[in-house]
Amino acid sequence: MLRREGAPSDAEAAFQRGIHVAQEQRTRRWELRATTSLARMWHDQDRDKEARAALRGILGWFSEGFETADYREAAALLNALA
Repeated sequence: MLRREGAPSDAEAAFQRGIHVAQEQRTRRWELRATTSLARMWHDQDRDKEARAALRGILGWFSEGFETADYREAAALLNALA
């Protein structure tokens, strides 16, 4: 797992690259997954404010698919951070 093998900054950079690529390709599902992973890492680092902002930003894009596992996982994480 990247979070354990590399330094936190390496993992953060990888998640940010993943988000950027997903945005370029307009694949919201993959952007959601990468954002959720980044938010989880930030939560582990006591960076909850950043995690909440990132999750709110991506979840706000969705107008359907609220029952998918990816959306539910991200929404649950956001609720846990509240």
